[in-house]
Amino acid sequence: MQLSLNGNGDYYNNISFINDKKSFGGHILITQAIQFRYAWNDIFEAELNGNYSLNRATFDWPFRDNITAHSGIVGLGSKAYLGKHFTMGLELSQKFNAGYSSSWSNISPTIINAYMEYTFGRNNLGMLRFQGFDLMNQNTGISRAVVGNDILDVQNNRLARYFMLSLNIRLQKYPKKS
Repeated sequence: MQLSLNGNGDYYNNISFINDKKSFGGHILITQAIQFRYAWNDIFEAELNGNYSLNRATFDWPFRDNITAHSGIVGLGSKAYLGKHFTMGLELSQKFNAGYSSSWSNISPTIINAYMEYTFGRNNLGMLRFQGFDLMNQNTGISRAVVGNDILDVQNNRLARYFMLSLNIRLQKYPKKS
């Protein structure tokens, strides 16, 4: 069993010129994360994690403005060993966004990935894995850049739901036993 907690805080003092007038902008970014891991008798492993970030920007010219955005992610990952050769895994994450200026930036997607793998050969040198990514087809990308009094919101679509079959073989030579 393992518990981890970490955080970070940053402050940026942005000075810029807009129409030959000096403008002051402050940017605060605070993040906090927690992670809990658990393993049970080489049969089951699980990890629960969460993180939160606060992004606040203030400007004094041409308009006194305050922008506050919140983001959070809750995630769960687990792996179960089914006998000597089969493993099954699941990853689930839920993202929360609030405070962005446009409605598409406040999207809160749920992402689910899963896999099943089979190991084989002497010393389990081979592994065949079937994976499914973004099973609910909700993966979208959102970013915000704040520079002076300019705000750039960007939404891009990423590779969403797909499936992959992979074969991994470790090529190594074991010394002969004497």
